[in-house]
Amino acid sequence: MDQQRGVHVPLIIYVPGMTKQGKQKIILSLTDILPTLADIMGVKIPDNYPLDGQSLWPYLTTAKNDHHDWIYSYKKGAQLIRGHKVLRDGNGKWWDVSKLPDDHMSFPEITDWGRVSELHREEREMLLNILPKMDLYQTEYNAPK
Repeated sequence: MDQQRGVHVPLIIYVPGMTKQGKQKIILSLTDILPTLADIMGVKIPDNYPLDGQSLWPYLTTAKNDHHDWIYSYKKGAQLIRGHKVLRDGNGKWWDVSKLPDDHMSFPEITDWGRVSELHREEREMLLNILPKMDLYQTEYNAPK
């Protein structure tokens, strides 16, 4: 099973007032949609409402050049995490996502960390530190019984 497909699918947005156009080199998450729509519509989300996402509106309407450093996903307990350079799929394999292949999914697998840049290795360490904090599949209120 290809565990990496869900973390690189396109999103097309058109809203009057956007300054960015065309393909962008940012990573975003489905969790960004609610805060983005709230910003576009001028709706204030209560401070006590927990959000994992961030509004894209500041990115889309200003000179801001980045959005997320990483995104996280899981499916049936399989954790996926992606940064700008590396992705860990649900099978625990690591992929070099620093360059987008023509088919959008044939990323090279990283099996020898000595063959990638120091920045790749640093990002991997950052993502490995985040994973345990996100591993809530078995403990949250709607965990499998």
